Amino acid sequence: MDGRHFLAAAPYVALNPVRAGRDDGVVGVGPVLERIPDFAAALEAAEDGAAILAIRRSRSTGRPVGSADWIKALEAGSGRALA
Repeated sequence: MDGRHFLAAAPYVALNPVRAGRDDGVVGVGPVLERIPDFAAALEAAEDGAAILAIRRSRSTGRPVGSADWIKALEAGSGRALA
């Protein structure tokens, strides 16, 4: 998941534990706080609707979510078509 979609997903997971498949909240907060130091502010920020929609779609397809360039880099590194 690229940076933009990670920033959208972290609050989504924190605010929607049932949809995220967790009933006990975010278990490992260290990696999230490394990327979003002011997590409380991120929770209050406006939701990126397009990113959330892409995340929901990727859940059902199992495909990575991110910008076209980011996915191309993943494909180049893995030698597989991912999109």
